[in-house]
Amino acid sequence: MISKKLFGFIILFFCFFVGLIFVNKETFADTYTPPFPDVPCDHWAVDYISAIKDAGITTGYPDGTFRPGEPVTRAQMAAFIIRAIEGEPTNYNSNPYFADVPPTHWAFKYVQRLKEIGVTTGYATTPPTYGPEDNITREQMAVMLIRALVYQGKTEIPPEDYCSSGSLFPDVEQDRWSCRYIKKLKELGITTGYPDGTYRPEASVTRAEMAAFIYRAFLQ
Repeated sequence: MISKKLFGFIILFFCFFVGLIFVNKETFADTYTPPFPDVPCDHWAVDYISAIKDAGITTGYPDGTFRPGEPVTRAQMAAFIIRAIEGEPTNYNSNPYFADVPPTHWAFKYVQRLKEIGVTTGYATTPPTYGPEDNITREQMAVMLIRALVYQGKTEIPPEDYCSSGSLFPDVEQDRWSCRYIKKLKELGITTGYPDGTYRPEASVTRAEMAAFIYRAFLQ
């Protein structure tokens, strides 16, 4: 049996330990500053969002918010990638590559550079378009991230038969056009998919999710 003295010591140690936890938690809450007012300290992506903000990859919206739950547009995607790999672009073709991204568009310089470094080819339309206001899908994102890493010399374009040995997600068929890029993204540890094991290639990407993908691809 435990003696009263030992039992008392255990209770005292437990109370001290619990008190230390709460003091540290309160101190952390008092000293930690969220990256944006709409990204609280307990948000699952707060560390990723803080990292890409510190790296100059995002500045948020003009009103000071980040809006982590909103979908990422293709224009925003261009800005995230270009800032991540080369900062603010200063040298780019002044003649538009895409009919729907004129020089007056806020993302013009980013989209131009994205085309110049081979990360995007735009949509197969006549004339070529980019769809800057379209929400980017998870499979489009996979393609762009892998091509951007190829541009940096960090990986290679997966061959067309890359999924012949199998796909890593049950909802990404082996013959799907984006399978090889999604498979490579998984192998590089940039995505783990959803908790149910799926990838959902046609789903949109939220700004919080994009922060995580950008961090893992270019800052980790």
